[in-house]
Amino acid sequence: MTELTIAQKFADRVRQPQKGIPEEKEVRFKILEYCREYIAQNKCVPPMQDDSIEIHVSQIVKEHSIDASHTEFTTVLFNNELWRDRLSEVPYERRLLLIPKCLRVESKCPATFDAFGLLCEDCGLCPIEDLQIEAEKLGYVVLVAEGSALVMKMIQSGKIEAIVGVSCISVLKRAFPHMQNANVPGIAIPLLQDDCKNTTVDLEWVEEIIQLKKDFIGSKYQINDIHDHVKKWFNADT
Repeated sequence: MTELTIAQKFADRVRQPQKGIPEEKEVRFKILEYCREYIAQNKCVPPMQDDSIEIHVSQIVKEHSIDASHTEFTTVLFNNELWRDRLSEVPYERRLLLIPKCLRVESKCPATFDAFGLLCEDCGLCPIEDLQIEAEKLGYVVLVAEGSALVMKMIQSGKIEAIVGVSCISVLKRAFPHMQNANVPGIAIPLLQDDCKNTTVDLEWVEEIIQLKKDFIGSKYQINDIHDHVKKWFNADT
């Protein structure tokens, strides 16, 4: 018997996307393709400031007659595509997966919380357990928590070089500046609802991004190695 994917296991939990997110998955993917093509054609590279991103997104929305209510969603996808290649180069064990607690079935969830977030009890009622297991098998650090302050703390620790985050669009937008300022690659998968209770997400999309990896030929540089090397340029003798 073929093992079910995470998306197949939780197909019955799918809810209607909120206003601002395209209802059809095909439309969401089409917008992603528009962003990908635009970035390739215009040779856009990260990091990019918010005002520049807004200009590019406005152009994409105009060129493809995207519904104006989907502009924020398009902005998230544009930012994702900017960082996609960079994130794919970071080893799994140097990545952080952030999952929101609102994916749980709140009325039945037996999980407890500590200072870092939700402690999953592996009850199987929601996809949190499956996402956590899949990511940790690859080597990810996984936190079931939210908040830009927590993201910044993990970045400053030097142990994390890339972030895959699942959250509502409003939280993702607050986290973007921290990641851009630290030049940390990040891909954000928006929740399909932002009502903070029994929310859903495109699980196929999450699985794809978790597994994203570029095969290397030759050597590659580590961010911490570059940081330590450049720091030597600014000692007293130099």
